[in-house]
Amino acid sequence: MSITKFKCAVCGKISTGRTPKDGDGSFRYPRRHKINGVVCEGVYEEAEWVNDDLPKTLDEAVDYYLPKFKGPNWFNDSEDSFASFCHSMLSGGIGMNIRNELGLWTKDTDIYKHFVNVHNIEHPDDMSDLILRSIYRKKTKND
Repeated sequence: MSITKFKCAVCGKISTGRTPKDGDGSFRYPRRHKINGVVCEGVYEEAEWVNDDLPKTLDEAVDYYLPKFKGPNWFNDSEDSFASFCHSMLSGGIGMNIRNELGLWTKDTDIYKHFVNVHNIEHPDDMSDLILRSIYRKKTKND
């Protein structure tokens, strides 16, 4: 799994990012860092999302995640059962991992914009659900 990365708007340092204590999670700031021993002013500004190797569309996300579902047992039940299981903690939180890895909570990512503009979906839970259901459909259609 790749790591969500953010770029400091002042110095360009790449870090995993952080959310403000009083925020709703939709804004990210770079981790605290210093330049020449002084805290960079960029730690107080919203960071730029860096997602150079992650999917930018639904089709890319399906192709990215489908190989991770190895073995026939994933697709033995209905689409609803598959999606429900993937969203549950019994699966280890696959839906949550997709939302976090792709940065679906961050509104300036390419894939977030894709879901809003192409699929008219604005909530990250619904985005990850469509990804999971599309994985199921592609896998069961090809078998």
